[in-house]
Amino acid sequence: MTEQELQQLCGKENPFRVPEGYFEAFNEQMMAKIAATSTKSVRLHDNSKKKVVWLRPLLATAACICVAIFALALIFNQKVEQKDNATAQYAYNDEYIEDVIDYAMLDNGDLYAYMMEE
Repeated sequence: MTEQELQQLCGKENPFRVPEGYFEAFNEQMMAKIAATSTKSVRLHDNSKKKVVWLRPLLATAACICVAIFALALIFNQKVEQKDNATAQYAYNDEYIEDVIDYAMLDNGDLYAYMMEE
């Protein structure tokens, strides 16, 4: 829809209205609310201040420990996967060598003789 079609459907009148005299009294009302909240003071006991002071470093320490444990778990998992891959590669190489030996029709005596020559 174009802007003209919307104006024909809805008209140009703004449906939102501000009460009469709202902005004239706004400053006084807002300043009164600010003054009322600033005069209230919250007093903390000394024990609660100490708890709040120690809470933030305690949470930071706990977060650092969690990150370190997570990082170590990732590193350990990668090393285990690398070890599994290496073991699988050696197993594949052993199967390949056994197939070559079977194809060449070599027995243990022939293999020992070749190994002693080198």
